Amino acid sequence: MRGRGAALGCALAWAAAGGAAAAPSLDGTLLLETDTAWRVYSPRVAQKSQNRIELDLRARLGAGWRVRGLGRLLYDPVGRLVGRDPDFAQSPVDRWQVAGSRHLEAELRELYAHWSGRLRGARMDVRLGKQQVVWGQSFGLRVLDQVNAQDFREFILDDFVDARTPVWGARADAVVSGWSLQGLWFPDFEPDVLADPESEFALDPELEGLLPPLLSPSGAPPAPAFAGDDLPDDGDPSSWGFGLRAGRTVGEWDLSLHYWDRLDSRGVFERTLTPLPGDRGRPVPVNVFERRFPRVRSLGFAFATTVGELAVWGEGGLSFGRRFVTNDLLEADGTVSRPELQYALGIDWVAHDQLFVNVQLIQFVIVDHDRAIDFPAHREFVSALFRADLLGQRLFPQLFVLYGVQKHESLIRPSIEWQATDRLSVTLGADLFTGPRDGLLGQFDSDRQCVPVQAGLPLPGSGGCLYDPPPGRPSRLFVRLRYEFGFRFRPGKR
Repeated sequence: MRGRGAALGCALAWAAAGGAAAAPSLDGTLLLETDTAWRVYSPRVAQKSQNRIELDLRARLGAGWRVRGLGRLLYDPVGRLVGRDPDFAQSPVDRWQVAGSRHLEAELRELYAHWSGRLRGARMDVRLGKQQVVWGQSFGLRVLDQVNAQDFREFILDDFVDARTPVWGARADAVVSGWSLQGLWFPDFEPDVLADPESEFALDPELEGLLPPLLSPSGAPPAPAFAGDDLPDDGDPSSWGFGLRAGRTVGEWDLSLHYWDRLDSRGVFERTLTPLPGDRGRPVPVNVFERRFPRVRSLGFAFATTVGELAVWGEGGLSFGRRFVTNDLLEADGTVSRPELQYALGIDWVAHDQLFVNVQLIQFVIVDHDRAIDFPAHREFVSALFRADLLGQRLFPQLFVLYGVQKHESLIRPSIEWQATDRLSVTLGADLFTGPRDGLLGQFDSDRQCVPVQAGLPLPGSGGCLYDPPPGRPSRLFVRLRYEFGFRFRPGKR
C-alpha cells in the first residue's frame, strides 16, 4: 500500500506496541555482505558488485509484546541489475533509490508488532505491520508460497527471504482443540517486480506465453509499445487480500488446507490496439502492452510425513481467475481466463547427519486448455539439491539442479561455503543456464536481442530499439562474503 496506507500500517504497529510496559530488552543483528558476480560468456564483465548493510532490531516489551524492524542499504556501482533508466515510480513501497541514484538503494524490509498470549484459553499470536508470510517449502520455484510478491531482478537466483516483497497487513494465529489456524488480511498490494527491460535478467520478448501476438490491420507493419503497470488505487478495498489456513496432525501426517483471495501479483500483459500519429500525421496502429492484475482465488493443500529415514511432503493449489496469453485474434486483449493447478512433491533425506538430499517434482497445469493458448497445457520441472556438512560444520559444498522437462532446459548452481568463523563466511559458486530461447530457464542461454520499432512513430527508440538488453548471456560466477554479528541491550544491566 502506498502513501497513506503505508503510514497507517506503521502507526498500527507502533501504537500496538506502545501500549505495553517499558521495553526490558533489545536484540539486534548487523549483517555486512559483499556479493560480486562475473559473466561466464562474452562479454566477460562484472555483472554486479552488490554491497549490503542490513540491520535487524527486535525489542521485547511487557505482556507478550515484541516489535521488529528490519532495514537494509544496497550499493552496487556496476548497476547492471537495475537497467539503464530504472522506473523508480514502479518500485515497491518503502524502497528508495537514494538521491535518484541507480546504484544506491535503501529499503524498509519489515516493521511489525507481535503479541503472544491466550484468549479464552486459546493460544494466540497476532502480528501487525509490514511482514512476510511463508506458505509451503518448495525450492527454486514457488508453488504454495504465493502470499508475498517476488522481486525478479535476479530472476529466481535470490534467496526467497530476500526476493519476497513484504507487505503491510495483519496476521493472526491460534491453536484450538488441536487445530492450527491462521487468518491474513493485507490491504497492501505489491506486484511482482520484473527485471527492467534493459537490465541483466530482462525477460526475453520471445519467452513462451509472455506477450500476445501483434495485430497488424490494413497491412501496416505491427509496432509494439509498453505502458506502465495498471496498479490498483491506494486503499481501494478491491485490492485487499485475504487468507485462511487450517492445519492438524493426524497420526503420522501433518496436514493443512489453505485459501488465498487476492490480486494476482504476477499479472498478465494485455494488448490494446491504439492508433498513434505517424509520418505526415497518418495514424499508425500500435500494439500497446499493459500489465494488469486480475483477482485470483486459490484453494491449497500441504502434507508431510516420514517413511523410515525419508521425509515425504507435498503442496499445491488450484487457482481460479488466472489469465493466459492466447493466439485467438478474436480476444481483443489477447488473454483468456483459465483455472491453473500447480503442485510439488518432494522427498528429503539426511544421511549420517552430514548429507542432505532433496528431490522435487513440480508441475503446472492449465485446466481446460485449448490450442490457441500460447502456453503448453502442462509444464514439469524436476530438481535435486545436495548439501554436505564437512569439517565440523565449517565447509558446506552444495549442488542444486532445476530441469525443465518440456524444453530440456536447466539451471545448475554449484557452490561451496566456508564458515571461517562464527561470524564470517565465504561462498564461491556459479549460476549456469541451458536451453532454448522460449523456455523459462533457457531464455538466458541465448544472446538477447533488441525489440525493434519502425521509424516515424512517436515512440521511444523509433527507428531503432524499444528496449535493448545487455548483449550476451547472464550465466555467472560469484563470490560472496558475509560478516554477521548479534548484540543485546538490557536496561539496568552492565
